[in-house]
Amino acid sequence: MEISSVLLVIIFSIGAAQGLINGGILLLSKEGNQLARRLYAFMLLALAYLLLKKILLLFGLGKYDLWYHILVDFNWTYGPLLYLLVRARMYPERRLRKADWVFAIPLVIELICSNFVRTQNFYWDGTKESLSWAGYWGYMLWMNYPTKYIIGSALLSYFALQSDRLLNSVPEQMILNQQEAKRLNRLIRATSIYFFIFALILIVDMTIYMFTNDSYFYFYFTRFFYYPFFIGIAGLTYWLGFVAIRQKEEALLTPAPPSESMEKLAQYEEVVKEVSALMTSEKLYLDPELKVATLADRLSTKPYLLSKSLNTIQNVTFTDFINQLRIEEVERSLRSGEKDHLSLLGIALDAGFNSKTSFQRATQKFRGLSPSELKRRILEEKQALE
Repeated sequence: MEISSVLLVIIFSIGAAQGLINGGILLLSKEGNQLARRLYAFMLLALAYLLLKKILLLFGLGKYDLWYHILVDFNWTYGPLLYLLVRARMYPERRLRKADWVFAIPLVIELICSNFVRTQNFYWDGTKESLSWAGYWGYMLWMNYPTKYIIGSALLSYFALQSDRLLNSVPEQMILNQQEAKRLNRLIRATSIYFFIFALILIVDMTIYMFTNDSYFYFYFTRFFYYPFFIGIAGLTYWLGFVAIRQKEEALLTPAPPSESMEKLAQYEEVVKEVSALMTSEKLYLDPELKVATLADRLSTKPYLLSKSLNTIQNVTFTDFINQLRIEEVERSLRSGEKDHLSLLGIALDAGFNSKTSFQRATQKFRGLSPSELKRRILEEKQALE
């Protein structure tokens, strides 16, 4: 076997294995969006079968069977399926609608053309005259030119672009899952670019051939461009499988939290101002037993409102808000030197921490340092100033 054939077998095998394994997993799984899962599974298993058949043929085994011809006749559907897949991932609650019949048009046209060409075998006796004008040129365009592969590539590129637009047209009231969207976006753009370039090269090469040769038979496709189409299909299969298994089947879009009214925001800001003023004047955070209910009672407000205000305005929980103030108190004590007679833990306990563990956890979270590293850094800054 030639080196080029060995490389093709390796590429096709990777894609086929991904398609079979991941397609099977998705078909058997009952989690996530059913429509998206079934679309993934169908695309992966169909593409995997085509690749497996090509592998066998490269080894001289088997022949083009019924399933191969059926699935090849489906290659115009991969573009629409990719679009429906993205839509199903974005809107899992949306069912197929009557208007979605338009996505089946490429398949219907391809099946009509393919079966029309096959019926010409009943009339063919080896001469051009045995076929009608439509039958002869239909056969020529379908069998001797890469018509279906050019159209299939163009459809993949077009619907990939439409999928990209859909992915970037997020309604204002929704939030896009950026991590999941990036995976799909890379797949979509790579598919669009690859198949657009492939279709363009085919068209240019075929046009040049037709103007420079008297023969109507375009053999260059079979000799040079047949396998690159399936290499693209193998890449699409591999990437689809990767995205399908890596994703958590979470919706790409989630409802945005309801926006707070201006009146509510003003109320939250007022509560935070009162809390900050109280902490500055009375240093209530020095009390290791300080609770949100105790502080809310001092402010004559409700614990829920206090927590909500801190979370909305400063994006912190009550515990984190208090512990940050305690860390700042420890740093002030270390800089002033007024508590040098105490150990570092003693200073932390004086600042309101109730244990060594809570102090260590807070310094690591808010300063990214251990307590000893925090002390060393402050002392070094202090010496530098002196």
